[in-house]
Amino acid sequence: MTDKEKLIKEQNLPIAEEILSGNYIRVIISGVSCLIDVDDFISGLSITSAYAAETTSTTTGKLKLKLATEKVIETALDSADSLIIALPTPVSGLVNESILIFTTDTTLPTITQPASVNWLGTEPTIGTEETWVICYEQSYNGSSWVKYATAVKVA
Repeated sequence: MTDKEKLIKEQNLPIAEEILSGNYIRVIISGVSCLIDVDDFISGLSITSAYAAETTSTTTGKLKLKLATEKVIETALDSADSLIIALPTPVSGLVNESILIFTTDTTLPTITQPASVNWLGTEPTIGTEETWVICYEQSYNGSSWVKYATAVKVA
């Protein structure tokens, strides 16, 4: 049995896909597709079925996300809102994921994504009156931290 097969069986993970490059699998956690580094979990860490959740009324300025936390913006964002998304400092040996959930109103806000994000799939084109879930992951590639993001339009 491979490490991936062992992880899937022992943790009963809802697998979305296996990633062919590297030792990764994509799983669904709290309804969001997230990337998991198999080696991190084989070394003794475990997966929880849900992240911490918090709400914010911040609609302008810097919005700092937290590790393993879903941050929900309470109000619909519009053209008066301008956010700069900031990722938390990654921690070696952990899955460094953060989730942002927001809705847009009838006009579009300005949302600045973290620098150097590699989009898994298509970078989102955010429209009016939509709800988005964005999962950010920071992964250490042996020499530096790499940022990945996956966006899902919910409505």
